Amino acid sequence: MSKQSPSSSQSASHSQSSPITYDRRRPPPLDLQALSDLIILPKLREAMDFVWVVRNATLDDPIAKLSADTLQQLRNPPRAPIQIDSPGIQHSISTYLSLEHASIRAYEGVMRLTKTNFVNTEGVNDCLLFSEVEKLITAYTGVESIQHDMCPNSCIGFTGPFTQ
Repeated sequence: MSKQSPSSSQSASHSQSSPITYDRRRPPPLDLQALSDLIILPKLREAMDFVWVVRNATLDDPIAKLSADTLQQLRNPPRAPIQIDSPGIQHSISTYLSLEHASIRAYEGVMRLTKTNFVNTEGVNDCLLFSEVEKLITAYTGVESIQHDMCPNSCIGFTGPFTQ
């Protein structure tokens, strides 16, 4: 009769892909209207106008120019967990999410070090470039970046409270 040691059962469970979790801290409760009513300084009032523009943004905003497919995906996101079988792809997504406020260069550096330090590790060759992981996340979630050239012939952009 053979017994499986706890360490061997743990390594067996680690070889299977586990879901990627991304925990964000909840923002503190804030009454924006009460805060807005207290503002006296013009620059702070101007900043609050931008906060209200973002707060009141909708998917139907014509300036966003979201395609019908994108709107469909955003309004009907996948309901089941996505199965990712490659440890390299899972590592790429986890790294991307962990470095959300870091530069592309930082992400690429981590991926380069991963490939250097874990040469013969399963899935290491599946690690993705920054642009590739963004495309994959877009495909999984339907959330895509919106980029508009705000200043095609000048260096001034008028948005939010400055659109008038």
